[in-house]
Amino acid sequence: MQAYLATQHERGRPTVLAFPTLYPREVVTALDACAWERWSTPPSNVAGADAGKLQGYLCPTVRGAQSVLASLERIKPRARAAIIPHTCDSMQGLASIALSTPSWDIPIVTFRHPRGTARPASRLFLREEVLSFVASLERALDRKLEEVYKAARAKAANEVPPVLVAEQRGWVKGRDECWKAKSGGPAFLTATWQATNVRECVEGNYRIRISELQAKYRLVPSKGPVLFACENNPANELVATFFETDPPTARLERGDQTVTAWLVPAASGTRYEGQNVEFRTKGQDATATWLGAELNCRSK
Repeated sequence: MQAYLATQHERGRPTVLAFPTLYPREVVTALDACAWERWSTPPSNVAGADAGKLQGYLCPTVRGAQSVLASLERIKPRARAAIIPHTCDSMQGLASIALSTPSWDIPIVTFRHPRGTARPASRLFLREEVLSFVASLERALDRKLEEVYKAARAKAANEVPPVLVAEQRGWVKGRDECWKAKSGGPAFLTATWQATNVRECVEGNYRIRISELQAKYRLVPSKGPVLFACENNPANELVATFFETDPPTARLERGDQTVTAWLVPAASGTRYEGQNVEFRTKGQDATATWLGAELNCRSK
């Protein structure tokens, strides 16, 4: 099996660990990935800092899965994600452990089954779970970013100067900084949006990059532009366009500068944060911290 996976890896097909039995195999195939289904045989000589967390009373399948996750560094080819379906209480417990163990630095994709499929509510639940599963696996395999980046490059074909490729290389370097979250403090994605481990940091960086490209190159529906007059001066204008991304974004323009900001939790109203920018709205009023300047604004 590993020889086959190594061959597929060389052809560009990523490997996804799957802990059976029931998960949407067709989705993995549709995303051109190889599912490596791990059953009850754990690797010998379990390695990793969390090997001591393994519990002897678990069923063989779950114990084998824990052993694999604790030995990721020496399993080849390197898996890009691990699928843990909630088929029983033990598997659900495994998912909880995996999601809260920072050293198991692999995206964990869960899948919950409804209790029966006869009722409309169960069918709706199953539909939402499949959609969530697809979205999570796409992020883990970079598929969503590849799709968005390709669309952005088409829009940026005549861009002067051509900055998209250089920006993407810079983003990759920034994403790789997430590995420092293993031993350091939290990584800040915006002023208040924090990632406390590698998994959160990587996923957050992908969400930020995808939404930034979608907003900058107008690849998703938007609302606006909305014009705001600041400091009671109609000429002192801030323009905001809001995009239906995940998370929601706003493209803010003032003078010859444009920045992207992301929606973050707020006690009241809405709050967007970007690089050296904060933008809050409540009704027609808005306040902004714009590259060090404090602005009180009102929509026109």
